[in-house]
Amino acid sequence: MLLGELRARAEGSGFWRLLGMRVGKVEEGKAELALTVSEEMMEPDGTASKGVIASLIDSAVGVAVATRLEPGMRPVTVQLKVSFLLPVKRGDLRAVATVVHQGEDVSVGIAEVKDESGRLVACGMATYLVSEARRSR
Repeated sequence: MLLGELRARAEGSGFWRLLGMRVGKVEEGKAELALTVSEEMMEPDGTASKGVIASLIDSAVGVAVATRLEPGMRPVTVQLKVSFLLPVKRGDLRAVATVVHQGEDVSVGIAEVKDESGRLVACGMATYLVSEARRSR
């Protein structure tokens, strides 16, 4: 999938806009995404929602996988495993994702999430079924 098409899909995603996800460097099999943790993303204990961090990992790996797909194909998440290593209070998070397996029907990627100090706060692995893109009804 072409970089311009990936960026257009990302910018067109209401969910990505809601989280403020931004596409950084993208190359074949690799992707970098970022977001800024806002007040709305906080849990009652004062830390960032684990769902926000998991979504960042899933999205980053999904973009990395998409860089290797033919036009008209899309990755669909079938499994996501995340390890939350440190609490996140506020600030910018950056996920760097890499494809580790690209099969005909299944792709797997890994991602690390670091805070603005460069501390590793989470890591994850995602598995995707590669399917033909269909329009929503």
